[in-house]
Amino acid sequence: MGKTREKTEISDGKKSKVLIIIALLLAVVLISAVVIVILVLNSKDEKAEKNSHKAAAEKYASSLYNKERFGDLQEVQMSDEVFEAYRNSDDFETDETNYIAMVENLDKENMSFDIKSVEKGDELSEKMLFGAEVYFREQAETYDVDLSGISVTEGYRYSIELDVISGENKTSTKLEPYIVNIKDSGWKLITGSLTDLEEYADEGGYKE
Repeated sequence: MGKTREKTEISDGKKSKVLIIIALLLAVVLISAVVIVILVLNSKDEKAEKNSHKAAAEKYASSLYNKERFGDLQEVQMSDEVFEAYRNSDDFETDETNYIAMVENLDKENMSFDIKSVEKGDELSEKMLFGAEVYFREQAETYDVDLSGISVTEGYRYSIELDVISGENKTSTKLEPYIVNIKDSGWKLITGSLTDLEEYADEGGYKE
């Protein structure tokens, strides 16, 4: 009897250890799953933030007058298909060379630019979104890219304020571009001071 009880106690002890190990393994698996979910969600949030309208505006502002970021400056102003065609054309290298020369001349004159603020303004009207589609279609024609099926789904007017520093003098200048969302290309910028989207809409035959 004593030996049987002893064997039973040993057997129960082994079962308890096994159950503890299983519980620990399950806990590790559960914690790992939670960590993976958190990482995936954070990754999605970071991707969404990078693809946001404000990120596009900030990308444009930080690329201005930066000789290392000519490609970024152009990419944010074109649909993906058009930028790909432009980047592979002779125009890209020529334009980049001219841009770098311009920035270097500004450097020689001790002129620099700092981003003071990037603020979202009013949402664009349906007519202006239509005008943006016309604008990008016309831009695409330059590089023989067909954007007849382009869809601009959302847009905002932005205010980008820059400090212009020349020697000991500092002044401010404000840019008011449009930031629009092109389906399959993401958020893109149109320089507002040079473009009237309502005029583009009228040219494209917009009807109320």
